[in-house]
Amino acid sequence: MEDLHQAVGAGIALIVIVLAATVTIFSIAGVWKMLEKGGQPGWGIFVPIYNAILLVRIVGLQDWFFLLFLVPGVNIVAHIIVSLELGKRFGRGAAFTMGIILVPALFYPVLGFGRAVYTPPPPPPRSDAAAAIEG
Repeated sequence: MEDLHQAVGAGIALIVIVLAATVTIFSIAGVWKMLEKGGQPGWGIFVPIYNAILLVRIVGLQDWFFLLFLVPGVNIVAHIIVSLELGKRFGRGAAFTMGIILVPALFYPVLGFGRAVYTPPPPPPRSDAAAAIEG
C-alpha cells in the first residue's frame, strides 16, 4: 500500500513538473514575441536586468526607470505604471491591463502571440533649446 502512495505521489509530482515547464516555456516564448513586436530583441528575455530595460523601452520610458524595479515597494508602483503603458502600446483596455498587472506570465504571451498590434510611444517633447540648435 505504501508503494502505491509513493507511485501516486511521484505521478502527481511529474504532472506538476511537466505543467510548470510547459507554462514557463509558453511564457518565455510569448514575452520573446512581445519584445519583437515592440522592436526589441526577443532573446533579451534571457538576460537579467536587460529584459527589464527592454520592457521599459517598449512602453516609452527612459532606460533608468528599470532601476525602480529594484526598490522594494516602489517596484509595485513601477510594475503598475509599466503595465498601464504596455496596455496602451498594444491597444488594450483597462480589463486587459489589470490582467497584465496581476498575471503577467499569462497576459504577456497573449500580447506576443495574439493579434495585438504594437504602437510605438510618441517621441518625447523637444525643448526650445534643442529646437534652436537644430533649427
